[in-house]
Amino acid sequence: MNDNMARLLAYIERYRDAHGKSPTHDEMRNAMGWANKSYVNQALINMDRLGFLRRIPGKPRSIYATRSGLQMIQTSEAANG
Repeated sequence: MNDNMARLLAYIERYRDAHGKSPTHDEMRNAMGWANKSYVNQALINMDRLGFLRRIPGKPRSIYATRSGLQMIQTSEAANG
């Protein structure tokens, strides 16, 4: 997982904690400062493929960090201070 993926996953988890649901793709794009939603979609696909998150098919705003994803967030945040 690269730093952008770790930052995105950390943002998703903070948002879930605050709002009880995952952020929209637009909210993720804005939070990351990315130009378009395709970057968000590709990052989510890659993190899902790598096992750092899971999405519930057919249910909007249902992105969850896996145990390994949560560990990656902690490792990344510790390394970046």
